Amino acid sequence: DFLQAADIIYASDDDMECDPYECINECREKYDPEIMIVGVGSRGVILYTKKDNSILEYKPVKTEEIVNTVGAGNAFSAFLHYYVKTGDAKEAIKNALMFAACKIGYVGTSRGFMTEEEIEQWKSLIWK
Repeated sequence: DFLQAADIIYASDDDMECDPYECINECREKYDPEIMIVGVGSRGVILYTKKDNSILEYKPVKTEEIVNTVGAGNAFSAFLHYYVKTGDAKEAIKNALMFAACKIGYVGTSRGFMTEEEIEQWKSLIWK
């Protein structure tokens, strides 16, 4: 029932019993969210936006060697931060990918956080 009220749905494909694209389509039909993000591990993320009815796959970004994936899930918080700030889901997901790329290069949950300026610097090198 709580998904009926959700504007944004985030899920991981870790325990999905179906293809992530099928899951997105089922959720679109059943819950009608504005945005759906499915984390697909080392393949990156899939972003659905109702606004333009698009489903796009974004590859992961590599800035550091992976030493700990514990903080990668915090990238959803980075997405929300930028989405609320800009209203642009596609730019927000790019920023979240940058955040995750840096975060997984550090051991410890309190290390590896990027500032907005650092995210912008890295993003300008990757997405022009």
